[in-house]
Amino acid sequence: MTPSQRRIHHHLPNTGALGWLALLLALSLVLVACGGDDEAEAETADPTAAAVEATEAAEATDEPAADEVTGTDEDTAGEGENADSEVPDAIADLASDSGSATVTIGDETFEFSLAGTQTIDGTTYVGRCQSLFGMVLGSGFATDGRDITVDLEIPPVDWESYEDDRFDAPAIEVEDNVNNASWVADQADEFVSGSSIGEYEQEGTTASGSATFVNQWAPDSEPVEGTFELDCEA
Repeated sequence: MTPSQRRIHHHLPNTGALGWLALLLALSLVLVACGGDDEAEAETADPTAAAVEATEAAEATDEPAADEVTGTDEDTAGEGENADSEVPDAIADLASDSGSATVTIGDETFEFSLAGTQTIDGTTYVGRCQSLFGMVLGSGFATDGRDITVDLEIPPVDWESYEDDRFDAPAIEVEDNVNNASWVADQADEFVSGSSIGEYEQEGTTASGSATFVNQWAPDSEPVEGTFELDCEA
């Protein structure tokens, strides 16, 4: 061995059996430490997953079954049907038991019922006829089923003599939705100038007389002469 080789050999570490044993022991400790971290992470993740599964199970338990939902909808629908069925009865209670009117405007005569109810195109009309504080009041619908209605307010013949203004002027309106006309006879209505109730008779629950009608839906139309009759007992 040359001097140079001896100097190199003197500075190299001693890598005998003890050295290798120490190296293997150090590597084993490193591997054990890594394995311990993985197990700790697994143990930490497991409770979280279990909690999520428990929450989902609880939510699934709270959801109603299909037949329960259907039963609730049927119950609600039933309540709505009962409520709707009560509406016609309530309207019918407002109607009079008897009453009729006839209104002639020009060449056309309308017959009206002032009693009971009638539904036309989804709208229910109520017939009423009564004497109230000396005034005969009537409202109703055409007896032939057409969408034509009438309103009449006929005070006593001497209504203007009352100083307390207890009575309004006599008035009649025939709303003809078939021919798009609203015939009004009301001398107090400034929007239908030229219309009026002429001479008439009124006693108890009956009234009859003459009238001049104006179609308020056609302001330029000419007044038309006519007559009226109503009887709350007929």
